[in-house]
Amino acid sequence: RNLAQGCVELRDEVGAERFHHMQESIDQVLGAFYTARIGLRFLMEHHITAQVENPGYSGILAKACRPDLIAGQAADDAVGLCLAHTGAAPPVEVVCKAPDPSITYVPSHMQYMVTELLKNAVRAVVESHPGVPGEDLPAVKVVVARGLEDVTIRISDEGGGIPRSRMNGLFSFLQSTAQEPEGMRDPARHRWGRPGEMRTTACN
Repeated sequence: RNLAQGCVELRDEVGAERFHHMQESIDQVLGAFYTARIGLRFLMEHHITAQVENPGYSGILAKACRPDLIAGQAADDAVGLCLAHTGAAPPVEVVCKAPDPSITYVPSHMQYMVTELLKNAVRAVVESHPGVPGEDLPAVKVVVARGLEDVTIRISDEGGGIPRSRMNGLFSFLQSTAQEPEGMRDPARHRWGRPGEMRTTACN
């Protein structure tokens, strides 16, 4: 949260044009920082967890991680957050026709990624359909497909898409689709989809 706030304050300090030129360098630094942080945390948690025998797991790796079940849990989390902060939420449909979509993976990592994507999807649907009650909102659809070598998770929504003008910054740490609330230090600004924020229900 403090890192995200620092980026916003830097943008206000140097101006939008100069900040735009600095963005690539900042993304490289943050990318290296978070990659090292995630890698170190993975190794530490895996080593500690491996000391205790847990059927079906090797450390923090689940030998039969179920993407379809995790998508269902992530959908419940995202819908609950959307209801709490906007008063409405579209239904989320999880479709998986594969008889066994299990893969070896870290469940908490998958849960976090899918939940973040679904948070964006359900909020976009609500914001693009103002005044429409939740039960009448178009559903967000999650398709889990098992291939010969991999598993694909596709999330589709009717939230209006991403403007072409914002495509270049799509994977920047400094981008956010959430509205900028008033009050830089208002804790509420970090409760829904702000840059650098991890939801409190994440299994990390």
